[in-house]
Amino acid sequence: MKLSTRYNLDLGNQKHLYAQLLQEEDFDFKTKDVKVTILEEDSSLIIDVEANSLLELKIGTSAVMKSLEIISKTLEIK
Repeated sequence: MKLSTRYNLDLGNQKHLYAQLLQEEDFDFKTKDVKVTILEEDSSLIIDVEANSLLELKIGTSAVMKSLEIISKTLEIK
C-alpha cells in the first residue's frame, strides 16, 4: 500500500529560503521506506511525503513538521 500526503505552503518571499533549508535536511529514515520531496512552484512550496504504512507516513510528516517549526522559530529570532 502506498500512502502520501502533500503540503502546499504559501510562504511569500521566504519560500526560497525555506526550500533551501529543507533540502539541506537529512530526511533519511534508515529502516523506514519514507520519501520526502520538496518543490518550489510559483508562490508556493510543495512538500510531498510518501510511505508504505500509516506509521511510516506519520514518522515522515512529523519530521517535516518539526523541521518547519525549527526553521520558523529560528527566523523569528532577531
